[in-house]
Amino acid sequence: MKKTVHPGLKISIFVFLPSLVLFSCHREEKRGLIYHDLTWQTAYAREGFSLEEAESFNGTAPQDSEGLDLRLDAPPYRLVWHPTDEPSALIVRDLHFPSTPKRIFLSPFGEKPCEYTFVIPFYIAGETIKFIQENSSLTPGMYLSGIGDNWQIFLNGQEVQSALSLKEDGKKIEGRAYRGVYFPMSQVFLKEGINYFVYRIIGEPNAIDTGFFYSTGYYIDNYSDIKKTHNETIIIVLSGIYLSIGILYVLIGISMRQDRYNTAYGAFSIIAGIFFLMRTNTVYQFISNSDITYKLEYSSLYLLLPIITTFFEELNYRKIRLPTKIIWWVNSTAIITTILFSPMFGDELMQVMLVVSGIECLYTLFYTVLYEFFRTAVREWRCSRRQKKNASLFGSVGKNIIFTHLGNLMPATFLLSFAVFYDGINAFYYHMYTSISAYLYFFFSIGGTFVIIARYHDANQKVRNANVVLEETVRKRTAELVKMTEEAQMQSRAKDEFLKRMSHEIRTPMNAIMGMAKLAIQKKPPEKISENLYCIEHEATVLTGIVNDIINFTRTGEYDKPDALDNKALVHTDSLLKYSKIEQDDTSLLPWAAPDAKVLIVDDVLTNLKVAEGFIAPFGVQTETVENAKDAIALIQQNDYDMVFMDQMMPEMDGIEAVAIIRSFTDENAGEKYKTLPIIALTANAMVGMREMFIENGFNEFLPKPIEFAKLSEIMETWIPEEKKLMKKKASDIKQKLQGIAGINPRLALSRLGGIDAIYQKSISNLVESFPEIKAAIEAARQKTENQGELAEQLRVIKGLLGIAGATSLNERALSLEMHAREGDDEYCTKHLNSFIMDAEELIKIIEKRLK
Repeated sequence: MKKTVHPGLKISIFVFLPSLVLFSCHREEKRGLIYHDLTWQTAYAREGFSLEEAESFNGTAPQDSEGLDLRLDAPPYRLVWHPTDEPSALIVRDLHFPSTPKRIFLSPFGEKPCEYTFVIPFYIAGETIKFIQENSSLTPGMYLSGIGDNWQIFLNGQEVQSALSLKEDGKKIEGRAYRGVYFPMSQVFLKEGINYFVYRIIGEPNAIDTGFFYSTGYYIDNYSDIKKTHNETIIIVLSGIYLSIGILYVLIGISMRQDRYNTAYGAFSIIAGIFFLMRTNTVYQFISNSDITYKLEYSSLYLLLPIITTFFEELNYRKIRLPTKIIWWVNSTAIITTILFSPMFGDELMQVMLVVSGIECLYTLFYTVLYEFFRTAVREWRCSRRQKKNASLFGSVGKNIIFTHLGNLMPATFLLSFAVFYDGINAFYYHMYTSISAYLYFFFSIGGTFVIIARYHDANQKVRNANVVLEETVRKRTAELVKMTEEAQMQSRAKDEFLKRMSHEIRTPMNAIMGMAKLAIQKKPPEKISENLYCIEHEATVLTGIVNDIINFTRTGEYDKPDALDNKALVHTDSLLKYSKIEQDDTSLLPWAAPDAKVLIVDDVLTNLKVAEGFIAPFGVQTETVENAKDAIALIQQNDYDMVFMDQMMPEMDGIEAVAIIRSFTDENAGEKYKTLPIIALTANAMVGMREMFIENGFNEFLPKPIEFAKLSEIMETWIPEEKKLMKKKASDIKQKLQGIAGINPRLALSRLGGIDAIYQKSISNLVESFPEIKAAIEAARQKTENQGELAEQLRVIKGLLGIAGATSLNERALSLEMHAREGDDEYCTKHLNSFIMDAEELIKIIEKRLK
């Protein structure tokens, strides 16, 4: 199968063209016939405000030779903005009025609001007024890109708009520092000649939003053109999409907690949606207090960076590193202080955080993203060189951009980062309102969504080509550490190696003994021979358990006595079932067969090959055997197998090395064949922790020797393709009959028996039929207080029958009674034995009723 480009990359590639278009044409304002830009006019300002004075700026006051109101050339007014100057924000803080208090930077407290008056004269030609009057349907309008804090606007002495939230004594109640304000005006407000735009402002003298806090975007024009130019529908719809995507992925993250990057990605999308909404004018329809919207905007902005960093680290490493934890701590502190302290503190803190966030962003982009991306590319390049393939580092980088999740996200990530900093720097240092990040985030969001979908699609198939190099590095590092350790540690490692070898050397012949005995039993020999074979298999099973206990005890110094006793009880009960002569071979107990499936068995011991082949034979699959790893690799390249059983310890090349080589193969014609081929570790090395080791080294599952048919059946059921299975007649469903009975777990019992109903049916029958005799034996043993060993032995028998039947609670109570009986604890047995017998008898009655 030929590799295809991930959909996330397709989205990321096409982000460049639309982003350039958005960047070049963003907020381009259409200029109509009545357009008048207030930022290119002379502006005057003074401290204080008088309503009578504001209403008197209507052209009737004394004027100079140019028709300008004479009051503007004398105190308390002063020129603050000249048309020859480059447009800039008209903020009270920058005008340095004498009464403006000196503020301590990052002081948590605000200042007393003051009133100010701004006057901007502008000229309208007679033909413009005539055009307006001749077009009665034309409605003039005004657009103000940023205005605050509490404000009132007059045009030629008439109030046209206000946003005041004041107490009776004139003190501010709520903030009204708004972005993107626009409103219609009556034609009568405009006149030929000089017009006067008067702006009343009430706010803190040192706040960044007291005045016109953007340098551009203040003009008069046709109201319909203003509405079209500054329509916020697209941003609101995009914000809704971001919120919806975020909620969806948070829910996915809650249900799939092992993939925490879903939660991080969802939270990032939700916070981004909130951030973009807070920057719209529409939000003021729902939250009129701008102090609240600014706190929400700043807080969401502080959250975005640590969340996206967490997303990338969970995606790459599945853990959060120390620098990211520090980012969380710093930004969380910024959020708390922004919420608790004054808006002025929040504005000043934002200027600091722009620098801090720049440093944080460099860590995210260059370490979490770029470093991890190039590390993967270099590792794959080195792996290719070790395999003597013609590969270049540049080609490896290009391949990772096309075929990896991180590479897919890189273009959109860097463009989004640029857009956020572009908007932030424009707002706080150049006083310009831009929002290209709201548009560019759409491409990052879609790309990220497709990348996560693609990750789920191939999460269980992708194994990086660098496994061989990584394993070799681990071996070298381990060898170096062994040399540097103290003598005690060296002895411990030597002991582990010895136990591993002993486990392999002892269990290998035991596998042959048990396997051959079981295969011989399936041939249905004469009764006497059959009994002898059952004895051989039984004693070999018990011996294997003892060997396991000895090895684990020697290795760890711990011996889990209850579990060990329970295992031996199950072995004993299993033997009882076999001696009860269930006249069915393994083939008849299988729910399916797969004659078209093809299985390869790899083992350097011929007897083991025969045993494994015999155990697999009942499944009706096609089997091939091979005695070394190199020949196995060649056969896998030449044939299409549905499953491979691979021994671990083999001469020349072991199973782990063979799997690493198989997984590293790349072939366009074979597609994902070598990545997805199920390979099962077949080994006598069955010590604790081995299964995890095999899976980490590229195996799909672990089948210990001696082979247990139940475990083999489970593996075959899992990994043989469904389309190759031929369903057989279903056995009797004993589980359905016993479902819902308190105190018994048919599912657990069946799982111990390989899911075979017939054996479970027999175990239940044994429990029901044997209970009266065992009960009588227990009663008789109770009378012999001098010999508690006989009571313990009867309890051991009933415990085993209850355990294999799935009566877990009663099984545990029997185990406890058995242990106390062996220790001679008469008081405990007298206290608890009667209730145990009564409860067991009640369960037997219920089972008998269900089976009728």
